[in-house]
Amino acid sequence: MTEETEAAAEAAPRASDITLNTRLASFASPTPQTVDDDERTVDVVMSTGAPVNRSDYEGDYIEALSLDRGAVRLDRLNRGAPLLDSHRYWGGTQAMLGAVVPGSARIEGGELRGKVKFSRSESGDRAYQDMKDGVLRHVSIGYITHKFAVDNTTSPPTRRATDWEPHELSAVPIPADPQAGFRSVTINRAPPAKEDKHMTTESEAAAAAVETRAAPALDQRAIDAAVAAGVKTEMDRREAIQDIATRLGLGVEFANTHISAGASLDAVRAAAIDAKAKAETAAGGPANSVNVSRDERGSPWILPASALKTPEPGQRAAQMVLAIAAARRLGASPVDICARRFGADAVSTRALQASVGASGGYMIPIELSSELIDLLRPRTVVRRATPASRQISIPRGNLTIGRQNSGATVGYVGEGQSTAYTQETFGEINFSAKKAKAIVPISNDLIRFAQSSADMIVRDDLVQQLAVLEDQNFLRSAGSVYSPKGIRYLAASANILTATTSSYSVTTAIADLQGMVTALENAYIPMKNPAWFWSAKTKNWLYDARDSVGGFLFRDEMDRGRFRGIPYYWTQSIPNNLGGSSNYSEIYLVDMDEFIIADVPGLMIDASQDASYSSDGTTLTNSAFDRDETVIRIIAEHDCNIKHTASAAVLTSVPYGN
Repeated sequence: MTEETEAAAEAAPRASDITLNTRLASFASPTPQTVDDDERTVDVVMSTGAPVNRSDYEGDYIEALSLDRGAVRLDRLNRGAPLLDSHRYWGGTQAMLGAVVPGSARIEGGELRGKVKFSRSESGDRAYQDMKDGVLRHVSIGYITHKFAVDNTTSPPTRRATDWEPHELSAVPIPADPQAGFRSVTINRAPPAKEDKHMTTESEAAAAAVETRAAPALDQRAIDAAVAAGVKTEMDRREAIQDIATRLGLGVEFANTHISAGASLDAVRAAAIDAKAKAETAAGGPANSVNVSRDERGSPWILPASALKTPEPGQRAAQMVLAIAAARRLGASPVDICARRFGADAVSTRALQASVGASGGYMIPIELSSELIDLLRPRTVVRRATPASRQISIPRGNLTIGRQNSGATVGYVGEGQSTAYTQETFGEINFSAKKAKAIVPISNDLIRFAQSSADMIVRDDLVQQLAVLEDQNFLRSAGSVYSPKGIRYLAASANILTATTSSYSVTTAIADLQGMVTALENAYIPMKNPAWFWSAKTKNWLYDARDSVGGFLFRDEMDRGRFRGIPYYWTQSIPNNLGGSSNYSEIYLVDMDEFIIADVPGLMIDASQDASYSSDGTTLTNSAFDRDETVIRIIAEHDCNIKHTASAAVLTSVPYGN
């Protein structure tokens, strides 16, 4: 091959795991004339090798079956392979209509031919009579491909099976290959195409891009396992298609058409939504709506969308929550729901005009703004102050990091003197994921009718509430089996300092803050990335502190986000009502290069329409099914710890700002 043809062959789809494929065919004439009533047999054309469009995870391709001698493994057929009803592998003996007559399978005239014998069971007898009457006319063969050749000169590429093995034959209702089926005495059809054993000059270039590929050698157990897996996959596909059709009221014909056509679930879901939208339009649905469909109650669940702006950061996560809830209810794909609900083109709106209420102005509905006044929440600061390198992943929910607690002791000795032995001591710090969880019941009416801005409300509330919870715990949680221990209680006891509370002033405040810095430096903390954490009252008191002539002491530096050259963060999560007089606060100084946040990857989101949930956190009293709700459960798991307890200092009983 040339470099170009080698590249083309390399880019071709490769052989995947063994898969049981099927291809449909039809009778050659309305009434087969090779029937033997005594033996209940009839000749059949199983395949003509005609091209069939297929697709897999590698993309679309054209499949053709070679009918060259030696290309088809006929052992299974000639041992009496089953004649099934529509490839119902899982149907047991009830799905058997008969069998291939042993020894009858052969390649003849460029076709795979054979003879089948119908059983005397009720289903076999019915199929036999329908075949004789010309009602049942089509067959389909189930097979496994062991080796194929790839031709990249076609679009899409062509895979020609050069080593394949039929496993069964089925009577089916819908044909794909009109040149195959139960055989008549006279079959009017064009002779098979001449095989390219001697290629013309024009075909040599195309042949250069053909590469033969073989599947891995498999024993019979592997093949049987592949067949069983294919059976289960096909059964699941059919049941899912029937469920989609039932949920959306599209009827049996819709399901049977897509089952017989071998359509994928994604294709069926898209077709179902489109069919539902067309049905809505035909029934007189809103003329100005796009991508509109309705649920079983007739309520619109794919909403007409106004022109949407580019989603803001995090908005897609909230859209996913709503899409999951809607998809669970409707049996559709969340991807399809998102595409149609949140990605629709702009729709036209109707303008009403009236200057006098009695003349029609009262007919104009009162508009509800899409803007929602947000809930006031504390600022979140800890994760923002923590370097990305100190936010680690714990996929299994726990992690232990070793730590050296002390070093060996080295000293000077005189000549001939003995030295006492010394050794290092070691410890560890542990991370164990703590679960933060929220249960959010959502009315199914809200899911159906909410404006597009609802996803932003869900996003902002979920993200901010989780952020506030973790920030409060990272700062000053005492820790428990269920919650992380925060900086306030991780700090070494020697670094828990008390502010000057009597006759405090700027001078005493500076001394207190200086003492915190000294505590860290005296403990050999590297101070690579230190940070202050204050309450709002403390920040404002320092910001407005003046010298003896009225000049602001720290304002210029604080305007640059620093105090004593160290970045500061302020938050309402540090309270101002501590101490005996309920008017004290706290200040934290932490080397954030020593502080570690450990996260279990991924925000877990589940939706259920059947779950029960509690109003008070103790008793399950509300049924989502009974209340027509979808319950969303959000779980985030994380923990925090500090490398050395001396890398954090806490100043308690801070009176600044009172």
